[in-house]
Amino acid sequence: LCRRCVTLLRGCHGDLTVTSPILLAGEDFSPAALREAAADILGVPPLAVVGHGEAVARAMSANPFPSDVSSLLFLSVGQDAHACLLLRDGTGQWSPAPLGEPLTATLHRSLRGAEPSAEGIRRGVAVFLTELCRFLRPDLIYMEDPRGVLPDEGVFASLLPDGVEVAVRRVEEGLTAAEEGAALLGRRMIWDKILFG
Repeated sequence: LCRRCVTLLRGCHGDLTVTSPILLAGEDFSPAALREAAADILGVPPLAVVGHGEAVARAMSANPFPSDVSSLLFLSVGQDAHACLLLRDGTGQWSPAPLGEPLTATLHRSLRGAEPSAEGIRRGVAVFLTELCRFLRPDLIYMEDPRGVLPDEGVFASLLPDGVEVAVRRVEEGLTAAEEGAALLGRRMIWDKILFG
């Protein structure tokens, strides 16, 4: 289950002093198994094992969105496709809705149904969005594109019902939203430890 993660942790432990890692867990990884593997290899438990939906919600809370946007469908087609529905509360903070895992599974099915080329990915995303918007209409669909394969917003907007906004975020360098959110959560936890013990 955690073979690649364990290999990475062992490599870090050999060359670096890792005191308390923050692990970002995908849907296929058990947080308990990751926590146990990290503690066994490094000799200290991880500071946190953060789920994708929670990490994305934290990253989105750091971005300014119009006040009338209360539901957001986040979609990433990077190394591992991921989707989650986020809902915003009265304080402006986002939190993942329970639909996260089924949405990601549906996205994977849509992408598997097309060839793995850039055009196939675009077609798979279009199928996923048009099917989804038949019964769910978020205020905003926010797509992350680390591979540089998605077209501009207008192409997807023309396929969707009126009133559904689309934004495409290109990630050519730097952190993905999930990585950024995990780092922000980890930083907050470190500050809490410093301030409150």
